[in-house]
Amino acid sequence: SINKMRSCTTTNVVIGDRCLFSIHHVFLMMTMMMICVAGVVDYDVVPSSTGTPGVSVLKAINLTGKGAESQTLAHYVHFNGPSTIYSPELEKGGCHGTREFVSVTASEHKCVYSTNGGFFNYNAPNHCEGNLIIGGEWQNSISGVVANFGRRKKDGAWVVGYMDNSTISSEDVDNLISGNCWLVRKGESAVKQSHKAEKGCSNSFISLIAPRTAVGVNKDGTIIMLQVDGIETVTGVDLNQFADMLVDLGCWQAINLDGGGSSTSYYDGDVISSPHCMDTPQICERNVSSITCVKY
Repeated sequence: SINKMRSCTTTNVVIGDRCLFSIHHVFLMMTMMMICVAGVVDYDVVPSSTGTPGVSVLKAINLTGKGAESQTLAHYVHFNGPSTIYSPELEKGGCHGTREFVSVTASEHKCVYSTNGGFFNYNAPNHCEGNLIIGGEWQNSISGVVANFGRRKKDGAWVVGYMDNSTISSEDVDNLISGNCWLVRKGESAVKQSHKAEKGCSNSFISLIAPRTAVGVNKDGTIIMLQVDGIETVTGVDLNQFADMLVDLGCWQAINLDGGGSSTSYYDGDVISSPHCMDTPQICERNVSSITCVKY
């Protein structure tokens, strides 16, 4: 025991008569822990468009959901105009209020076009999940790695990807929403990379056949939204298919928002999709937390 003790230098950690590991190893472990706490910072900036606000493309796309016999619709919209036409929104009570239909919240905020937004908790007093900033005010925040989609106040540029709270603040982001899985990055599917980076982007979540909702931008800085109808586990698309659809439509950056029975598209006062709030054939809107909103 004495000989073992003597063989350990002052740079080692000793318990009893055992030399366990070096101070160098302790430093490395502490560094890794700090990195995990701080989160991953990896994001892209896309300059905003400066065109005249308006709908450039609005169309329904026929597709056959994997394993489904019937046709499924996807709803795609592409807007011209600067990033100021877009913001996430909440119903009047905020994250601690009552969840509401997309159509109701969109009408309250006079949105021209809207979809369901971020993920939410059914039962918690604060039903918002993920990061959410509206008009420069934090509505909710988390410390984990999630895909963010936001706008920088100083120049209207879009910021997309993984940002911790300090990065979001330093970038002066005044509108931001988050989801699970960064779908498209620089015009290519980013699902495989997202699976490695995001806890919420699991294999089971990626492969799930379900209705889906995404928000993103084209390379010229114009905003796009894509929402797929369906019934969870029966019709819809998996995330690889969803990302491929976005790439085929020319999307440059996009994140995946809440889906399933929440997936809803609203345009000019009407719900234009077929939401299945109970994950059954019944068509009905689900009470959701946040929404996306385009108005001009």
